[in-house]
Amino acid sequence: MSDFGALIELKTISQTKLTAEEIRLFRNAVDKIKKENQFSDALGESFLFKIMDVDSNGSSLVVILSEYWFGDEDEQETFDFAKENDLEKIETIAASLQALMGKEHIVTAIFDGW
Repeated sequence: MSDFGALIELKTISQTKLTAEEIRLFRNAVDKIKKENQFSDALGESFLFKIMDVDSNGSSLVVILSEYWFGDEDEQETFDFAKENDLEKIETIAASLQALMGKEHIVTAIFDGW
């Protein structure tokens, strides 16, 4: 597993389980953004757009966009470099997804360690 990276999280405002229709809408929106854009990470690799469930009650989904590993370099410098490259892009993607998903959902751009 990677050490850190960029992701987007989808939740309902009510924190209830996502419906099959909401999941379908979200997957279609992610696919649309992926097909219409050429986003790449700090290493020049295309964003992953890997959709995953993150909790047992089904109240959120995440889209993993980039993954990075710490190596021999300074960890904070590596993290900051990748974040500087990815953050504006993931915020743009999150804003597009928020517009497509509507006010009943919270779409959050996150760049962090895991």
